[in-house]
Amino acid sequence: MSEPRARLGAVAAALLCLATFVGVAALLRRVTPHGSGLERMDVKLDAFAPRKDEFTLLFLGSSRTIRGFVPAQFDAALEERGVRVRSFNLGVPGGRLPEMLHMLERVAELEPRSLDYVLIDPEDFELIHDTRNALAQSGIAWHDLATTQLALEHLAASERDERFERAADHVQALGFNLLNVGRTARWVNAALGRAPSPRFVADSLGERGDGHTALFDDQDTLAVRRRRFERGRAEYERMVEVYRAQPQPERSPPAQFLELLARFETGVRALGAEPVYVIQPALARQWDLIAAAQSGAIEPLLRYDDPELHADLFAHSSRFDSLHLNDVGAEIFTRKLANDFADWVTRREGARK
Repeated sequence: MSEPRARLGAVAAALLCLATFVGVAALLRRVTPHGSGLERMDVKLDAFAPRKDEFTLLFLGSSRTIRGFVPAQFDAALEERGVRVRSFNLGVPGGRLPEMLHMLERVAELEPRSLDYVLIDPEDFELIHDTRNALAQSGIAWHDLATTQLALEHLAASERDERFERAADHVQALGFNLLNVGRTARWVNAALGRAPSPRFVADSLGERGDGHTALFDDQDTLAVRRRRFERGRAEYERMVEVYRAQPQPERSPPAQFLELLARFETGVRALGAEPVYVIQPALARQWDLIAAAQSGAIEPLLRYDDPELHADLFAHSSRFDSLHLNDVGAEIFTRKLANDFADWVTRREGARK
């Protein structure tokens, strides 16, 4: 065989191997389940799945949602206003908009038939940069090509420190996503008899099984955080004053953030539901989301981030720490949200008549 023909044969063989690999990877992606079965997102979705047609409202968010949104109180308050819903708390720790989009995709795969509303507190586009957890399965899962490209574009346009380290984490997570890393974890864990501990399930679903759990003082790390917060009341109140004085920057929302919001809207409406955006009370302004609402890109936006309007939510007595509400604060927030949501539903129905 001549040398040119040998080289051509080698190239053809390499291309055939690559095509076979891509084909097998695509096939595996179609048949393998999401998640490991052991993460909080899995626990919540596994609990939601057999009851998916019972619920008419979902709330997606981070730990602020887990700890702050009480479905039973919300549903009861709306019932008093003549609005009937059955809600489920789908908050996950550290969740940001890309991860919530992945959560929404997994919900869509379950084909719920009764959803009317999906509430979301997207927080922002940025991930909590934790090198130890940068390649957790929950992070790998949302790193498809399109979302990773948006994340890299957003990062390149920012002035944040560690841009190169963050970009490297995104690219590596994308590679693992394309290679289906972790996609058989649920099968493997089931075969090995691994299951989430009862305590982890209880902390994920709460005593009512609706996804809301309080922050427990019997957890050592949380107890330490709580005691530190109790001793640091003056520091917390100083932080609130600094937060209160922050002016809104004169900038438009990043195009990448708007693209993710548009994808969320499309996904929610494909479920036959209405999207509702919420900003929960925390010492972190969501200026991009606020600007998106002011420009008309999203609607409605229910805000609880103003210490002037919602002093009770920012009171030290309503907080577990600077980021999360305690049980008292959660009850106040849930009641306020229910009243504002009922007002919005009433206005919307009135406008349709």
